[in-house]
Formats: sequence, C-alpha cells, structure tokens
Amino acid sequence: MIRDLYMGVDQQQMNEQRDLLVRVMQGYDIDVTDETATRLLGYLDLMLKKNNEMNLTAIRDFNKGVILHIVDSLLYYKSIMKFASLADLYYPTADEVAEVEEDSVISFLDMGCGAGLPGIPLTIIEPSLHGVLCDSTKKKIAAVQSMVEDLDLSGQLTTCAERVEQLPMRFVDGFSVVTARAMGTLPVLLEYASPLLFEDGIFVVSKGNPPADEMKSASKVARLVGMELLDSTEYQLPGDMGHRVILTYGKVDEPRVELPRPVGMASSHPLA
Repeated sequence: MIRDLYMGVDQQQMNEQRDLLVRVMQGYDIDVTDETATRLLGYLDLMLKKNNEMNLTAIRDFNKGVILHIVDSLLYYKSIMKFASLADLYYPTADEVAEVEEDSVISFLDMGCGAGLPGIPLTIIEPSLHGVLCDSTKKKIAAVQSMVEDLDLSGQLTTCAERVEQLPMRFVDGFSVVTARAMGTLPVLLEYASPLLFEDGIFVVSKGNPPADEMKSASKVARLVGMELLDSTEYQLPGDMGHRVILTYGKVDEPRVELPRPVGMASSHPLA
C-alpha cells in the first residue's frame, strides 16, 4: 500500500520532509530510520486525503502536518518507553487488542484519538506497542480503521467508537499506558484515565502551556483518582510551531471516589 501513497505530494517534497523528520527527531534523541519516516509520511498523506472527504484535522498543509501531527505525536515516545517499565506487560485478549503471537507487548489505549494521533505514529516507530484507538465519533473511527488497514497496522491496532466513560466496562483488565492529545483539561483527563489503567500503569498527555490553575486542580484530582505526577518534560517544536509539555502520571493507588462516573459528569462537575 505504501507505494500507492503520496499521490498528491511531489517526490522531491516527500524526500525533503523525510530527511527533515529524521533530522528533527534526532534532535529529540529519538531514532527514526528513513524507512520508518517514509511510513510516517505515508500515514500523514492518507490522513490529509481522507480530510478532503470529512473533517479530521484543521491542518491541511503537508509540511505543517509533519511537525504538528507527526513530530508532535512522537514526543510521547521517550516518556512511554521510560515509564512503561513500571507497568506489567501482558498478552492482551482478542477482544482488547489485536492478537499477539510473539513477545509480550506494551498495551495502550489512545482515548479521543481523532485522526489516529498519537497512536498511529507511535505504533509505526515502536513494534512493542499494541493498542486500541478510541473516539466517540463513528465516522472518524471508520476513517482511522481504514488507515490502520492501509498501513498494515492491523496486527498492532484495533479501533472502537465509544464514549471514554464507557470504556472501563469494556476493557475490564485495563492497559499499561493511556494517552491523550488535544482532548480536554487535565483534571477531566485524569478522571477518564484512572479506571482504564491497571496498577502501576501510566497516563501520558501533551499540553501546550498548561495554566497554573489547571495544574493545581490536576494535582488535587490526581490524588483523588489514585494518580501521581511522575515526570514533566518540555519541548519546543521546530520553526516556532509551539511549546509542548509531556506529562506522565502513574497509577499508584486505588481511587478515593467511585469511577467511572456517569457520562458527562467529569466535564460538567469536575472533581476539583
């Protein structure tokens, strides 16, 4: 399928963006080979083509998408691989994640994945990541499922279209890692993530410049839902395209409140 991609992208432009992607990620101490970069750009090309059919992203320029979608998603990588060792590795069931025949994997859930971010880029660069891409919008999930198949990632990824509050009832065994990107405020996201993680699991989330009051509320909610801030790493995107903070929370205790709460409660009546 990869050979059929880039239909709307000039070959020279693709080569330039591939070299740029490899170089930029080296600056973040993340190794991306030329072959992997080509797969990542193939995904971006697929996404932008599908964006002509439905609204998946406001970013329609290929060059900007390299930074604001691909690089931005890959910034999760080091935090996941550093702290996922705290989480048990296990063989996921067929109902949870695609079947695995070889070694144990790091199971993850990407909640509110939208166009498949950051889940698809992360699985492209890391074979040990096997997960579920979830979004409440069925049309988006249908598009994401199509891209997963076109990119030959069905062995690593499955999809589901459900509200995040309903997911703990479906995935009762939990995940090693939960991710979220451009989805909501930290207090709400922490409440969503906690019942989806098993003990010592981690929640990794990206923020631009989270205000002090959001961080303060997040600290209070973290204690209530059995979570603890393990790490905060700051990055600057190339070309003055933005500042990112990658926050990693660990599930260190049982929640002090009953979770999940009914649909809509986390956003309408935050815990703090």
